[in-house]
Amino acid sequence: MSYKITRSNHILDSITVEDNGQELTISVDLVVDDILAGYNKALRAIQEAQEQAEGAKGGEDPDAIEHANEALGKAVVALFGLIFGEEQTERIVDFYTGRYLEMLGDFIPYITQEIMPKVQQAKDTLAKRYTAWKK
Repeated sequence: MSYKITRSNHILDSITVEDNGQELTISVDLVVDDILAGYNKALRAIQEAQEQAEGAKGGEDPDAIEHANEALGKAVVALFGLIFGEEQTERIVDFYTGRYLEMLGDFIPYITQEIMPKVQQAKDTLAKRYTAWKK
């Protein structure tokens, strides 16, 4: 009998988005190490862009509003690129016709309830393996 190793930091999943009879199915193929470094950074960028947008809306400068909205769009695309990859992120943006906030709002439950717990579980499993190895 041979020894079997199961990869613990590789997450495979899929998600389907529906809109008035149209469907878009996205495959998720993540390596935990790849997402850990960028996830918190991407969330901070979204938060900062949202704060910038809120501040700009209070003023009368249309350039500031446009700049803030562009920053928010870029931050959302960066987060989605991290999770779904560049090509699939483009497909999602096209499906949502560039409505980044709607896109983010629709996907946040999936990211926080499905992806991140799997990332945390894989991270914990890896930590346990390293701890056992050190003993």
